[in-house]
Amino acid sequence: MFSIQMISNLLTAPVMFLFIVPLFSFYAPAGSGDISPITSTVVGIIFLAVLPSIPVILMTGRGRLDFEVPNKAQRSIFFVLAVISYGAGATIYHFTNSQAMLFLCMTCVMVTAIIAIINQFWKISVHSTGSAGIITAMVLVLGPWMLPFYLLTLATVVVRIRMGAHDIKQLGAGVCLAVAVTLSVFWLLL
Repeated sequence: MFSIQMISNLLTAPVMFLFIVPLFSFYAPAGSGDISPITSTVVGIIFLAVLPSIPVILMTGRGRLDFEVPNKAQRSIFFVLAVISYGAGATIYHFTNSQAMLFLCMTCVMVTAIIAIINQFWKISVHSTGSAGIITAMVLVLGPWMLPFYLLTLATVVVRIRMGAHDIKQLGAGVCLAVAVTLSVFWLLL
């Protein structure tokens, strides 16, 4: 059976991107731009899921870090590296005219940059931010039939509370931040 930790790991943004990037690449109404849906998927998985995860996985494997990165002072470098990776992906999608994927990458850049700033003062939930931002992007790009996926955000909140990783204010702030930024980026880009 699944443990709470395993469910929490499955509800992280990098894992969710493994499913969302192909949806955007193959089914976004605007298409995948000047690249094939397969190429779009590979680029998205590399820059949204793989590259941002590598530093955490390496540090965890060397025993220097808890995979959850509970210490907010340790989180900053990972946010910076993620913003760089998301920005590189956004650049590729900009030059290949892939609107939906550019929107997704730019949303990640903005949300992560804001989280990095907030993290200097307060520990906002990255899990709830990632989940709510991704689901909001899905609804905006793929349509209202994606609304039931907000149940994943609810599951994220419940799991993170049960783990004692965050309080309801940290989780709620993450959800609100992600939805607001995702809506703003959508209106600016698409």
